[in-house]
Amino acid sequence: RLTPAYLLFIGFIIAWTPELAPDALMYAQTCERRWWRNALYINDFGTENCYGVAWYLAVDMQLYCVAPIFLLAIHHSGK
Repeated sequence: RLTPAYLLFIGFIIAWTPELAPDALMYAQTCERRWWRNALYINDFGTENCYGVAWYLAVDMQLYCVAPIFLLAIHHSGK
C-alpha cells in the first residue's frame, strides 16, 4: 500500500527539486539515477541516497521479508 505513494514522492523529488531548491540538484540527480533502488527497497545499501529518511522503509521491508524464516526456524528448533 505504501509503494505507489512512495514512488510518486520520488517522482516529485525528481521533477520539482531543481525548480524549488536549485542548490539541492544533487539529490534530484541521485533520485533520477537510483529510483529503482527505492522501488525495490534496497536503498539502504550504498552511500548515495535519494531521500534520506527512506532508509527506514527499506530496513522495515527487509526485516518483514526475512522475519518469517527466523520465526519458522525457532518454531521448529524443538526448544
